[in-house]
Amino acid sequence: MKRLIAHVSGDIKGVGYSGIVVSLARTLDLKGYIEILPDGRVFIIAEGPKEDLARFVKAIRMDWVKEILIDYREPTGEFKNFYKIDPSQEERDTAGQECF
Repeated sequence: MKRLIAHVSGDIKGVGYSGIVVSLARTLDLKGYIEILPDGRVFIIAEGPKEDLARFVKAIRMDWVKEILIDYREPTGEFKNFYKIDPSQEERDTAGQECF
């Protein structure tokens, strides 16, 4: 088991990239998340067998991806599934919490 940390850049806005990544990760039974950063880059953490992470990296290198910076670390086991973090939802949740 390994932990993959990836920073992805390219022309991915509006192409459904995050949905594709979530589907690929779930197909490989990886755990973690994808987050679209405010500057348009993508941040991914995925944990699973090294062979499956290698397949995952190959699969997420699509035509509109310009660069993927990858780092491998030891897994933490903190994730139960693979999901997308929606920054707009996070902002709404935080704003709502501040009101209480």
